[in-house]
Amino acid sequence: MIVLLAYLATQTLIPHSKSTKKATLSSFIDQVQTHPEQIDKAVFNPPKQSIEVTQTENLPKYTVHYAGDQSQAQIQDQLEKQN
Repeated sequence: MIVLLAYLATQTLIPHSKSTKKATLSSFIDQVQTHPEQIDKAVFNPPKQSIEVTQTENLPKYTVHYAGDQSQAQIQDQLEKQN
């Protein structure tokens, strides 16, 4: 039982990917508005209220967090306007 709890804690608390950096939501929105061509894809993760952004031209992946469902809808609207 203790091993299971330790495993779950490591999966939740310890970052496993060094290739993904964190960024602010405002910097992501700025990129969507000014350089949408640099964004290859944006994957929403509603349980974590985060977006994993994959960029073009070998730019690094990054993750941003948002406040809630309403924020997610507004961000999706911005993405759709740029595409």
